[in-house]
Amino acid sequence: MEYPTFVTGFSGWLTPMFVVYGRSLIETVVIHELGHQYFYGLLASNEFEEAWLDEGLTSYAELQCMEAIVSDGLAPGLRWGGFWTRERLLLSLLRTPVQVDQRSWEFQTPRHFFAASYGKTALSLRTLEGLIGTESFSRAMRSYAERYRFRHPAKSDFVAVVNEVAGKDMTWFFDELVDGTRPFDYGVDGLASVKVPARLRGVFDANGTREEWTEEKIEKLEAAGPSESGTPGTMYRTTVKIRRYGDARIGGDARIEVLVRFKDGTTETRTWDGQGRWTRLEFIKPVEAESAQIDPRGVWLIDENLANNSRGTDGVRRNVVKLMTQLLFSVQFVLHFFGSWS
Repeated sequence: MEYPTFVTGFSGWLTPMFVVYGRSLIETVVIHELGHQYFYGLLASNEFEEAWLDEGLTSYAELQCMEAIVSDGLAPGLRWGGFWTRERLLLSLLRTPVQVDQRSWEFQTPRHFFAASYGKTALSLRTLEGLIGTESFSRAMRSYAERYRFRHPAKSDFVAVVNEVAGKDMTWFFDELVDGTRPFDYGVDGLASVKVPARLRGVFDANGTREEWTEEKIEKLEAAGPSESGTPGTMYRTTVKIRRYGDARIGGDARIEVLVRFKDGTTETRTWDGQGRWTRLEFIKPVEAESAQIDPRGVWLIDENLANNSRGTDGVRRNVVKLMTQLLFSVQFVLHFFGSWS
């Protein structure tokens, strides 16, 4: 628990929170409560009316610190995945829409308050960091903390600092993920590679002469493969269908990245503005596709459904491990809310 200049922590094998945080519980609690010395202590954020400016910013700092000290071997890691993975999975289990920016007593249940003020805010901030860059995000957090020390800042102050430091208007981001309740979910809806003829049947003008391409001639050409003259052999048309499953959408200059892997080991990356409900990407290559994945760099941590982020040409989702991990966290998530939290 946090008090101005005074922090208490706890840990134990029998506490429900131990199931979620594992052996790193004591480090997690201490770092979180120390973070409050800044975001509600020095900044004097209003915990009751805008809890996310306190708990959410503190949770972001906690997760970043835990990832860093675990990687340096200074604290034990989680049983499965990383700290950000845990947070994504816990939020994905909350099946009802939740708005971050609302007064504490207006939340439907303590569970909704916890999910919005802690997890969703932390994931949103980590997503924001991926969009504007780590350096810009760090400067924004530093400027916010220094400029509004002892001044009781509100959401408008934080958004103004982010826009100023990033050098672009990120208001759409806060409108969707902090003020809004619409689910954020983009995914791969379909992937297929089909064989296409090297040439179409018919009679064509070529170099001032008429050239006829018959079915037999095309089959012989494809069987021979590429020739020294550069005549193409078998080609494949790969079609990737990307869908916006949720109602929330990206804005500004943000893009959804799509990575397509082919069976010869090559890859191609395309981007989509994400405004429509769906889009189709096409590739013509002499090799079939193997899989397609959105957000390969893991920018959109706020995406609510990991299971539809990739797909293979056989129609099988490539997130089996993530789904199994989500099942394990489901049990942990239930146990988590039998314990206390601050």
